[in-house]
Amino acid sequence: MEVVEVTIKKISAVVFQTTVAFGLLTGGVQAANPNAGKVLTSEIRTESIVFLPVPEGDMKTVKVNALRKYEKAIGLVKQYFEDQNVSVQMEIDDPEFQQLLKSAGTAFDYFSAEDMKEVVNFVSFMDLYENYAQNDVILKYKNKLVKEGKLSNEEKETLRGLMPIAKDVPSTVNGTNPNAFEVSPLATNGYDRFAARDYARQWASNSVILRNNAVFGYYSTKNNCFACWNDCTNFVSQALYNGGMKFYYGSNYQSASSWSYSDIVPSYTWGGAHNFYLHWKGRAGVAAYTSDLQTGDVVNADFAGDGAIDHTAIITYQDTNLWLTQHTDDKKEVTNVGHWYSSGYSVYGYEMDKASN
Repeated sequence: MEVVEVTIKKISAVVFQTTVAFGLLTGGVQAANPNAGKVLTSEIRTESIVFLPVPEGDMKTVKVNALRKYEKAIGLVKQYFEDQNVSVQMEIDDPEFQQLLKSAGTAFDYFSAEDMKEVVNFVSFMDLYENYAQNDVILKYKNKLVKEGKLSNEEKETLRGLMPIAKDVPSTVNGTNPNAFEVSPLATNGYDRFAARDYARQWASNSVILRNNAVFGYYSTKNNCFACWNDCTNFVSQALYNGGMKFYYGSNYQSASSWSYSDIVPSYTWGGAHNFYLHWKGRAGVAAYTSDLQTGDVVNADFAGDGAIDHTAIITYQDTNLWLTQHTDDKKEVTNVGHWYSSGYSVYGYEMDKASN
């Protein structure tokens, strides 16, 4: 597959020293932002509830046709899972299969260019196909709202996390910002991008599965599940926290205003890619161009352009491209943002030095 070259942010010549990592690597604890108090949840009207796009046709017919059309891709994915020692039922209606399949959508280092095109087409189809089930959940909330006239704050926040991004919301363009200026890699908001980078590099490997830091017990030790989480966003959140990003608390852990970790239950925005987007698009803003991004910044991907975010990764190296470190599956600087653009993914990047903290 042709790799699209991504223009990256110019960094002014500055001398810096490697700083001591924040938070968990040093045993310290980040204080929550004192200005991030609890907020009231606004109302949702029935006419504002939006469903996700799905493939054309009834679900049964779509499935039959898909199994035939994507037979080669399904075989490629099956072999990929076996080579990754992933045990999953190869059934496209299985939610676990749907979630784990997303990892194949970024496996540019595993598949040949020709095979990757087959896999990307299948992953993009499945990104739409899984929306049948998600729309059923949205419909249940809508029916409850119609019947009872209201939803609880928790239900409203959960519903917001299920609905798609508006079509007119800008993503990050692959190119150079015409209004760009040279900037320092040192942030003034307390974010240490190099501490975040170093943490990500420490907890990802191209040869050994290093799923989770045991300090984050909800993901690494709960139910004796050290290596079975679909945890790309949790991994990036850990890196951001280690880089100095402070916890935010909204009205509840489902709220997009929240971003926090707890062994009891993390916020939805800590571990869910779509929820992560809903938080950071407001807290940091979406970068206009790839040239605005640099090491320590974060990117989200929407595989099918359906308005539902599918994946999260952190930039840990830059040359003529932006190289990514991620989980699910683990990859350290072997794929880049250019791969995402060449596959037709929608990309949303965040300049972490501009985030409120």
